Amino acid sequence: MPEPTGEGDKDTEIAFAARLKEETAKIHQTYEDRLDDINGQLQQERESRIRLESAKPSADPEYSREELLKMVEDETKTQAQADALWEKQITDNVTKKVLGTVSHIDSQRQINRDLKEYKRLKPGITKNGSEDRDKVTEEYTYLISIGQPDNVSTELTAVRNVFGPVDKLNKKIELETHQETGTGSPPAKAEHAVLKGLDQRQKDFYSKRIEIGVYKNWDEVEKELKYKRG
Repeated sequence: MPEPTGEGDKDTEIAFAARLKEETAKIHQTYEDRLDDINGQLQQERESRIRLESAKPSADPEYSREELLKMVEDETKTQAQADALWEKQITDNVTKKVLGTVSHIDSQRQINRDLKEYKRLKPGITKNGSEDRDKVTEEYTYLISIGQPDNVSTELTAVRNVFGPVDKLNKKIELETHQETGTGSPPAKAEHAVLKGLDQRQKDFYSKRIEIGVYKNWDEVEKELKYKRG
Protein backbone atom coordinates (compact mmCIF):
# COMPACT_ATOMS: atom_id res chain seq x y z
CA MET A 1 0.00 0.00 0.00
CA PRO A 2 1.48 3.41 -0.96
CA GLU A 3 2.39 5.86 1.81
CA PRO A 4 0.24 9.08 2.17
CA THR A 5 1.91 11.94 0.41
CA GLY A 6 0.27 14.76 2.47
CA GLU A 7 -0.69 16.67 -0.69
CA GLY A 8 -4.37 16.70 0.32
CA ASP A 9 -3.49 18.43 3.60
CA LYS A 10 -1.48 21.05 1.76
CA ASP A 11 -4.38 21.76 -0.60
CA THR A 12 -6.68 22.15 2.38
CA GLU A 13 -4.31 24.60 4.04
CA ILE A 14 -3.98 26.62 0.86
CA ALA A 15 -7.75 26.76 0.39
CA PHE A 16 -8.23 27.78 4.03
CA ALA A 17 -5.60 30.54 3.74
CA ALA A 18 -7.29 31.82 0.59
CA ARG A 19 -10.71 31.93 2.27
CA LEU A 20 -9.21 33.62 5.35
CA LYS A 21 -7.60 36.27 3.17
CA GLU A 22 -10.86 36.82 1.31
CA GLU A 23 -12.89 37.16 4.54
CA THR A 24 -10.30 39.52 6.02
CA ALA A 25 -10.49 41.70 2.92
CA LYS A 26 -14.30 41.79 3.17
CA ILE A 27 -14.18 42.80 6.84
CA HIS A 28 -11.58 45.48 6.08
CA GLN A 29 -13.72 46.85 3.25
CA THR A 30 -16.82 46.86 5.49
CA TYR A 31 -15.03 48.94 8.13
CA GLU A 32 -13.69 51.31 5.49
CA ASP A 33 -17.23 51.79 4.15
CA ARG A 34 -18.55 52.48 7.64
CA LEU A 35 -15.73 54.92 8.30
CA ASP A 36 -16.55 56.74 5.07
CA ASP A 37 -20.21 56.95 6.14
CA ILE A 38 -19.26 58.36 9.56
CA ASN A 39 -16.90 60.92 8.01
CA GLY A 40 -19.63 61.92 5.60
CA GLN A 41 -22.12 62.42 8.42
CA LEU A 42 -19.60 64.46 10.42
CA GLN A 43 -18.89 66.62 7.39
CA GLN A 44 -22.63 67.23 6.89
CA GLU A 45 -23.00 68.20 10.54
CA ARG A 46 -20.06 70.64 10.28
CA GLU A 47 -21.50 72.21 7.16
CA SER A 48 -24.92 72.45 8.80
CA ARG A 49 -23.43 74.25 11.84
CA ILE A 50 -21.55 76.63 9.56
CA ARG A 51 -24.77 77.44 7.68
CA LEU A 52 -26.63 78.04 10.95
CA GLU A 53 -23.88 80.33 12.23
CA SER A 54 -23.86 82.23 8.95
CA ALA A 55 -27.65 82.62 9.09
CA LYS A 56 -27.55 84.27 12.51
CA PRO A 57 -28.24 87.99 12.29
CA SER A 58 -25.12 90.02 12.90
CA ALA A 59 -25.06 92.94 15.31
CA ASP A 60 -25.68 96.37 13.83
CA PRO A 61 -22.35 97.85 12.76
CA GLU A 62 -21.20 101.02 14.46
CA TYR A 63 -20.06 103.83 12.16
CA SER A 64 -17.67 106.65 12.84
CA ARG A 65 -18.65 110.23 12.04
CA GLU A 66 -16.30 110.16 9.06
CA GLU A 67 -17.90 107.01 7.68
CA LEU A 68 -21.35 108.54 7.92
CA LEU A 69 -20.18 111.70 6.14
CA LYS A 70 -18.69 109.54 3.38
CA MET A 71 -22.07 107.77 2.99
CA VAL A 72 -23.76 111.14 2.59
CA GLU A 73 -21.18 112.16 -0.02
CA ASP A 74 -21.67 108.86 -1.86
CA GLU A 75 -25.44 109.40 -1.61
CA THR A 76 -25.98 106.00 0.03
CA LYS A 77 -27.60 107.85 2.95
CA THR A 78 -29.21 111.22 3.33
CA GLN A 79 -27.89 113.72 5.86
CA ALA A 80 -30.99 113.16 7.98
CA GLN A 81 -30.45 109.38 7.99
CA ALA A 82 -26.79 109.79 8.93
CA ASP A 83 -27.65 112.20 11.78
CA ALA A 84 -30.35 109.86 13.09
CA LEU A 85 -27.98 106.87 13.02
CA TRP A 86 -25.27 108.84 14.80
CA GLU A 87 -27.68 109.90 17.55
CA LYS A 88 -28.94 106.32 17.91
CA GLN A 89 -25.40 105.02 18.35
CA ILE A 90 -24.71 107.58 21.06
CA THR A 91 -27.94 106.72 22.87
CA ASP A 92 -27.27 102.98 22.67
CA ASN A 93 -23.74 103.36 24.02
CA VAL A 94 -24.88 105.55 26.91
CA THR A 95 -27.66 103.07 27.74
CA LYS A 96 -25.20 100.15 27.81
CA LYS A 97 -22.85 102.04 30.12
CA VAL A 98 -25.66 103.05 32.45
CA LEU A 99 -27.05 99.52 32.62
CA GLY A 100 -23.59 98.11 33.21
CA THR A 101 -22.98 100.59 36.01
CA VAL A 102 -26.33 99.86 37.64
CA SER A 103 -25.70 96.12 37.43
CA HIS A 104 -22.27 96.54 39.00
CA ILE A 105 -23.67 98.68 41.82
CA ASP A 106 -26.42 96.13 42.51
CA SER A 107 -23.85 93.33 42.62
CA GLN A 108 -21.64 95.27 45.03
CA ARG A 109 -24.59 96.00 47.30
CA GLN A 110 -25.54 92.31 47.36
CA ILE A 111 -21.95 91.32 48.14
CA ASN A 112 -21.74 93.85 50.97
CA ARG A 113 -25.09 92.71 52.40
CA ASP A 114 -24.05 89.06 52.37
CA LEU A 115 -20.65 89.77 53.92
CA LYS A 116 -22.26 91.85 56.64
CA GLU A 117 -24.66 89.00 57.44
CA TYR A 118 -21.84 86.45 57.54
CA LYS A 119 -19.91 88.67 59.95
CA ARG A 120 -22.98 88.98 62.15
CA LEU A 121 -23.49 85.23 62.22
CA LYS A 122 -19.80 84.38 62.44
CA PRO A 123 -18.05 87.31 64.12
CA GLY A 124 -14.87 85.24 64.38
CA ILE A 125 -14.10 85.83 60.71
CA THR A 126 -13.17 89.44 61.56
CA LYS A 127 -10.78 88.44 64.37
CA ASN A 128 -7.18 87.64 63.52
CA GLY A 129 -6.07 84.28 64.88
CA SER A 130 -9.57 82.84 65.25
CA GLU A 131 -10.37 79.43 63.77
CA ASP A 132 -13.06 80.89 61.50
CA ARG A 133 -10.70 83.60 60.27
CA ASP A 134 -7.97 81.05 59.52
CA LYS A 135 -10.41 78.88 57.52
CA VAL A 136 -11.55 81.83 55.42
CA THR A 137 -7.98 83.03 54.88
CA GLU A 138 -6.91 79.58 53.71
CA GLU A 139 -9.81 79.38 51.25
CA TYR A 140 -9.24 82.94 50.04
CA THR A 141 -5.54 82.22 49.44
CA TYR A 142 -6.46 79.13 47.44
CA LEU A 143 -8.93 81.04 45.27
CA ILE A 144 -6.32 83.69 44.52
CA SER A 145 -3.79 80.98 43.62
CA ILE A 146 -6.10 79.57 40.92
CA GLY A 147 -6.63 82.93 39.28
CA GLN A 148 -9.56 84.53 41.11
CA PRO A 149 -9.27 88.32 41.49
CA ASP A 150 -8.03 89.80 44.76
CA ASN A 151 -11.24 91.64 45.64
CA VAL A 152 -14.31 91.64 47.86
CA SER A 153 -16.20 89.29 45.52
CA THR A 154 -13.58 86.59 46.03
CA GLU A 155 -13.69 87.26 49.77
CA LEU A 156 -17.42 86.51 49.76
CA THR A 157 -16.82 83.36 47.71
CA ALA A 158 -14.25 82.18 50.26
CA VAL A 159 -16.60 82.81 53.19
CA ARG A 160 -19.47 81.04 51.40
CA ASN A 161 -17.28 78.04 50.55
CA VAL A 162 -16.34 77.68 54.23
CA PHE A 163 -19.73 78.24 55.87
CA GLY A 164 -22.23 77.48 53.11
CA PRO A 165 -25.10 79.68 51.89
CA VAL A 166 -25.88 82.51 54.29
CA ASP A 167 -29.57 81.61 54.66
CA LYS A 168 -28.78 78.03 55.66
CA LEU A 169 -26.10 79.24 58.07
CA ASN A 170 -28.65 81.56 59.66
CA LYS A 171 -31.17 78.72 60.12
CA LYS A 172 -28.48 76.45 61.55
CA ILE A 173 -27.39 79.00 64.12
CA GLU A 174 -30.99 79.75 65.10
CA LEU A 175 -31.59 76.04 65.60
CA GLU A 176 -28.46 75.66 67.74
CA THR A 177 -29.48 78.68 69.82
CA HIS A 178 -32.93 77.20 70.46
CA GLN A 179 -31.44 73.88 71.51
CA GLU A 180 -28.90 75.45 73.86
CA THR A 181 -31.12 78.04 75.54
CA GLY A 182 -34.57 76.49 75.20
CA THR A 183 -35.94 79.95 74.37
CA GLY A 184 -38.43 80.81 71.68
CA SER A 185 -40.50 78.27 69.81
CA PRO A 186 -38.61 74.94 69.85
CA PRO A 187 -37.97 73.44 66.42
CA ALA A 188 -40.30 70.66 65.40
CA LYS A 189 -37.54 68.08 65.19
CA ALA A 190 -36.63 68.54 68.88
CA GLU A 191 -40.01 67.08 69.77
CA HIS A 192 -39.75 64.00 67.59
CA ALA A 193 -39.74 60.68 69.41
CA VAL A 194 -36.93 59.24 67.30
CA LEU A 195 -34.46 61.66 68.91
CA LYS A 196 -34.79 59.91 72.25
CA GLY A 197 -33.02 56.86 70.89
CA LEU A 198 -30.10 58.74 69.30
CA ASP A 199 -26.84 59.98 70.78
CA GLN A 200 -25.54 63.45 69.93
CA ARG A 201 -23.34 62.18 67.11
CA GLN A 202 -26.30 60.47 65.45
CA LYS A 203 -28.50 63.55 65.93
CA ASP A 204 -25.89 65.73 64.24
CA PHE A 205 -25.48 63.19 61.42
CA TYR A 206 -29.20 62.97 60.59
CA SER A 207 -29.76 66.71 61.13
CA LYS A 208 -27.18 67.42 58.45
CA ARG A 209 -28.81 64.92 56.07
CA ILE A 210 -32.17 66.62 56.56
CA GLU A 211 -30.61 70.03 55.84
CA ILE A 212 -29.15 68.89 52.53
CA GLY A 213 -32.33 67.08 51.49
CA VAL A 214 -31.34 63.42 51.89
CA TYR A 215 -34.35 63.06 54.22
CA LYS A 216 -37.45 65.21 54.09
CA ASN A 217 -37.97 65.18 57.86
CA TRP A 218 -37.49 63.13 61.02
CA ASP A 219 -40.38 60.86 60.07
CA GLU A 220 -38.31 59.53 57.17
CA VAL A 221 -35.31 59.07 59.47
CA GLU A 222 -37.47 57.08 61.87
CA LYS A 223 -38.74 54.84 59.06
CA GLU A 224 -35.22 54.08 57.90
CA LEU A 225 -34.01 53.31 61.42
CA LYS A 226 -36.92 50.95 61.96
CA TYR A 227 -36.14 49.25 58.66
CA LYS A 228 -32.47 48.80 59.59
CA ARG A 229 -33.33 47.44 63.02
CA GLY A 230 -35.81 45.26 61.33
